[in-house]
Amino acid sequence: MATTKRILSVILTIGMLASFVAFAFAKDKGEFGVLELFGKNQTATIYVEKDSPQTDYFAAAVISDYFNRMTGVEPRIVKGDYSGSKCYIAIGSPEYTNLITPAENGYIISSDSQGVKIARSGNKGAARGAYAFLENYCGCHWYAHDCIVAPKKDRISVPDNIRVNYKPYFEYGECDTMSARVPEFNVANGGSGGSYCVIPEVMGGTVSYISNFCHTLTTQFCSAEKYFDAHPEYFALHNGERSRQQLCLTNPDTIQIVLDEVMALLKQSHNPNAPLQIISLTQNDSGAEGDYCQCPNCKALDDENGSHAGSNIYFANTIAAEVAKAGYKNVAIDTFAYRYTRTCPTSIKPLDNVIVRLCSIECCFGHTIADESCKQNVQFMADLKAWGKICNRVYVWDYVNNYNHTISVFPNFGTLQSNMQTFYENGVKGIYEEGNYYINRSDSEFGEMKTYLLTKLMNNPYCDLEKEIDGFLEAYYGSGWKCIKEYIGIITKRAVTDKVHLDIYQDAQDSLPGITNREIQKCTELFEKAKTADATEEQIARINRSEISWRVWKCFNKKGEFSRWQIPHKWIKAQDELYNDMKKMGVVQIGECWDGTRDLSDVEVLHYILSPDCWAKGDEGKPIASFNDFAVKIFHFMNKITWLRNQ
Repeated sequence: MATTKRILSVILTIGMLASFVAFAFAKDKGEFGVLELFGKNQTATIYVEKDSPQTDYFAAAVISDYFNRMTGVEPRIVKGDYSGSKCYIAIGSPEYTNLITPAENGYIISSDSQGVKIARSGNKGAARGAYAFLENYCGCHWYAHDCIVAPKKDRISVPDNIRVNYKPYFEYGECDTMSARVPEFNVANGGSGGSYCVIPEVMGGTVSYISNFCHTLTTQFCSAEKYFDAHPEYFALHNGERSRQQLCLTNPDTIQIVLDEVMALLKQSHNPNAPLQIISLTQNDSGAEGDYCQCPNCKALDDENGSHAGSNIYFANTIAAEVAKAGYKNVAIDTFAYRYTRTCPTSIKPLDNVIVRLCSIECCFGHTIADESCKQNVQFMADLKAWGKICNRVYVWDYVNNYNHTISVFPNFGTLQSNMQTFYENGVKGIYEEGNYYINRSDSEFGEMKTYLLTKLMNNPYCDLEKEIDGFLEAYYGSGWKCIKEYIGIITKRAVTDKVHLDIYQDAQDSLPGITNREIQKCTELFEKAKTADATEEQIARINRSEISWRVWKCFNKKGEFSRWQIPHKWIKAQDELYNDMKKMGVVQIGECWDGTRDLSDVEVLHYILSPDCWAKGDEGKPIASFNDFAVKIFHFMNKITWLRNQ
């Protein structure tokens, strides 16, 4: 199946790319003509059906708005028949545009010597088609929430033989950085929306979790706070004791409580017009071992299935069957294949309205998921294939961030496209790319760039990724973008070795194995060169921000300006500048946490001599460095050396 899907996808992508680029070659060969949509003598009129849904009007308004941004002239939007018009853009149903029906939530773009037609399907097809037309034929791009390209033009011309038929690769695709929370960024680049971004219905609507997004059992559903003290039997029996962390998944009373809560939620929040609504019934986050239930009934199910997923799927199926029976056709029940439930069960199968979210948390992210030489990834691939055989709605919860030292480098660029293709070719229907979701406090690497690339890859895993990288870098960082690309190439090459892997909790001291001193110097020079190239103040600020991660890595590893093989005054000064730049840019959280313990400490002496992981507040606001008094003495000693040196 994977090979067949790859071949079909490549054929489809080649066809789309051929349509996008053929115009450049045909002008010399005279193979087809040019359709002028804006020029000295004419401006296209945009047509929609009289009884079109609001999504069609929105798509028309988007094209009109961006034509105005590019040319200073806003095309008219007209309701009704476009036949006989000689310069038009028509948006609507396949019947209105006289085109075949696109795939669900897809679109068809077609042109001739008279005009352009965009046929849509589902809630999302119209907006997706409009943005795709603007991007691929007018040069517009939505690289980030604060980086939109709408080039100024005196003339807008497109080929008169466009033939694009787009079918979505995934029903759900979501990221979580700042741009990923902006509806236009999502719709323009093919995202579905979700927990981090609610897309208005006029823009196509959201594939939404109407419950909490994850870890809902014992928190949102059958809450331990509400039920545990009076009814510990509702909760997992683990190692002879009841645990507040997980539920007993076979207790009839537990099941009934959760079912009642699910039905109450649906009564309150169900939207029959939404593309898809999901309710997450997922295990709590109690670590790799887990507090799974070992009562006789749960244990029997798990033993029968060779996995703790046995009782988990039984529970999800029981709720899902009742939801389907109640007539909620666009609602799915979501559960995890995570940690102790990751192994696929051997007997029970998920119902059609059950989503299994397979989590890749144990994987190496420097080797591709399909790399057979990487032991961590070999087992994940086996689980992915096994789940794909019994479940028609496998989602993947993937990871693209270092949660330990987020402020340092995480060089996973070399795996993004291959992994997305692997997911698609193995039948995955939805993907959540968990990144730096706290980026507003820890934005120091390439979070926005990765979000753009991942959203594009979810829209089309076979897109020209190099083209997307180059376009983003040039728009986001300015004319020195090639320096940034070369830097990314160096750290990507050094991301892993045969024995050293890239995991999401890696210490910065363990990353970039094998990088040479010459390469370290080269990377520093590349950032300096990028900053001296022609760029706006905003672009230079972005370069400085992305460089923070490189400076942090050098500080952790005592390299470059942070080397101890120099006069102490120099590396102390470098650490002081790094600390102050981080605070000035709002990079105040070292890694993932929810209680503030990894926020930068105000005890400023720490940053002069200690590595960045010791700059955090620690428990109860106390600095992580327990030898604070000693640190102060060392600091004063260093200051005295510096004073003597300057006399």
